[in-house]
Amino acid sequence: MKQFYIILFWVNSGFAVEFLPHSQADLPAPALQISYAGSEFEEVLVNEWKDVVMIDGIKRQFLYQQGYNYKKKEGFSRTVNSDGSVYHQKYSVDHSTMVSQEEMMVAFEVFKNNPEVKNILSKETLPISLYGGFSFNDKKKDEPCYKGNRCVHIMASSESNSLIVNSIVKLNDKTVPYPVFDMKELKKRDEK
Repeated sequence: MKQFYIILFWVNSGFAVEFLPHSQADLPAPALQISYAGSEFEEVLVNEWKDVVMIDGIKRQFLYQQGYNYKKKEGFSRTVNSDGSVYHQKYSVDHSTMVSQEEMMVAFEVFKNNPEVKNILSKETLPISLYGGFSFNDKKKDEPCYKGNRCVHIMASSESNSLIVNSIVKLNDKTVPYPVFDMKELKKRDEK
């Protein structure tokens, strides 16, 4: 009688990190308009409102817009006439706006794929929530998030750990210049 043996190999490569679905209430508003350069963001319009102002004794209605231009690496404010033509426009590295939902989703993916962040998250056994979007700027020109760069905090938490890791994601080039961000360490560095 022939006997057959089945040998099973099981390799424990660790568990898969589980991310909870994003709550719409925890995400920034969707962009009002996005233009693309290929598959990359070119300009993102994040805010607009209408107002009536007096100019030379005449009431005029304008549409005011705010956003960020990736090509120029500058935020913008724009005033648009009622006919759709631009009345005034200003780009500046000092003009910053909140990121859009679309930008935030890109930042989450960049964050999750960073090797150092992945290593930290792999130790968590409970499902992970991601949140953030708060702007971050370095103070010195030679630093990765100096004026003009679109850098945001991305944080991870779980039911048992309110802050697993806080990172800074740079949306301009889809990098994580500060995988483990610590404000105390940054202050020490800036004081030198």
